[in-house]
Amino acid sequence: MFRKIKKGVQMKRTKNVRKQKAIAKAVSQHEKSATKIEKNESKTLRTKSAKNLYD
Repeated sequence: MFRKIKKGVQMKRTKNVRKQKAIAKAVSQHEKSATKIEKNESKTLRTKSAKNLYD
């Protein structure tokens, strides 16, 4: 007569996984943008120095 009622552990776990994935994605996006900015800065520096050589 007494039934065990499953608690919402499964939902918690999936929610946790979603949250962790979102955080990981945000971190990777941030790192990607940081490398992009760094590349862009080095490129501008190179072009400026090359222009200075020929001027």
